[in-house]
Amino acid sequence: CKVYFLGENINPIAILSKANLFVMPTYYEGLSNQILEALFCNIPIYASNCKGNIELFKILKSVSINAEDKLTLLPMLNDYKSKRIWTNKIISITNKKYKKKNEPSGKLIEPFSLAVNSEKWLEIIKSIIGLSP
Repeated sequence: CKVYFLGENINPIAILSKANLFVMPTYYEGLSNQILEALFCNIPIYASNCKGNIELFKILKSVSINAEDKLTLLPMLNDYKSKRIWTNKIISITNKKYKKKNEPSGKLIEPFSLAVNSEKWLEIIKSIIGLSP
């Protein structure tokens, strides 16, 4: 099993599509772009059961995606027991042999852009509070 820390990347899909597993042991999360990108690449995901990830899991189930096959929610890493659960899950999945698809499961519409997404969020917020024409 190898773990790579690659830092910031303009095109994470190219890297994620080659991964066997995506792990996100976060304490706080809104709508995780990283989890959405991993879903797009059709790789198994282990994420902590914080509020944002629980909501995303509910959304996946509501749109008939087999959420249990795509996203596994685990307890937050705050004690020995939870660390043991995470360790056992990761070891079990790395011991399995996955037949990975080399193709992402979706179609990339446009690459992520902080500037573009920030502008879109500002437009949405302005329209909600009535600042847009």
